[in-house]
Amino acid sequence: MKPALLRQALASLMPTYIPTPTAITDEQKRTFFDQLVADAQGMAPAAFTAIAESLNQWNRFGAARALTLPTVLIWGERDHLVSRDAMTRTLIAIPGANNLEVIRDVGHSPQIEAPLALAERLLEFITEDYANY
Repeated sequence: MKPALLRQALASLMPTYIPTPTAITDEQKRTFFDQLVADAQGMAPAAFTAIAESLNQWNRFGAARALTLPTVLIWGERDHLVSRDAMTRTLIAIPGANNLEVIRDVGHSPQIEAPLALAERLLEFITEDYANY
């Protein structure tokens, strides 16, 4: 796959981290992003197709119904891969899920775009008292 296409595709997953693939001003971000592109270039071209096909066919709602432990779902509101509707259906499918945490102005990669916000939500969830659950 061409590097320019990879850069554009990866940038679309993290729109607030990298506004455009050519407009990275922070050197650490540029280095990290360049490494992501290099890693993606090292993948076999068929892997991209296989991943997309697998995700398109992925349906774990039956298995999700078996989850009974407390569960939190975290979603970036600018995620173009996973829709809000899909997250809501997942939330409903998991009996132990009672919360969909939406991180504003973040795409599919909150661990890159908003690591502190993600960590805060995860810490809040794991330190919750579930004794009466």
